Amino acid sequence: MKIIITEDQFNKLQNPNRTWLIRRFHIIKDDFNDSIDEIDPCSFETFDDYEFMLFNYLMDKFHPYFYDIENFDYYAIVDELKDIFYVDSTETYYSGKEKCL
Repeated sequence: MKIIITEDQFNKLQNPNRTWLIRRFHIIKDDFNDSIDEIDPCSFETFDDYEFMLFNYLMDKFHPYFYDIENFDYYAIVDELKDIFYVDSTETYYSGKEKCL
C-alpha cells in the first residue's frame, strides 16, 4: 500500500523541531501538565501574559534536554509547543479565571 502526501506534509515531517518534540512527547506532556498545575491563571491580566509565562516555565524544565544541542532553535520549539497545547492552555486559563472572580 502506498500513502501519498503533499510536499507540505512531507516538509512538516522533516521539521527538526517537530522531530525533537515527537521523540520526547511523553516527557513534554507530563511537564506541561505539571506546569499547568504550578502556574495560577489568577495571577495574570491577559491570556498572552499567562501563555508567555507558561511556556517559558515549560522550556526551563526542558533545559537539560537541549542545552548541549548545537543550533537548537528555542523560539521555534516554543511556537510548536504553543500550537500543540493551545487548546489545553486556553481552557485552563479561562476556566481558572472564572474561579478567580
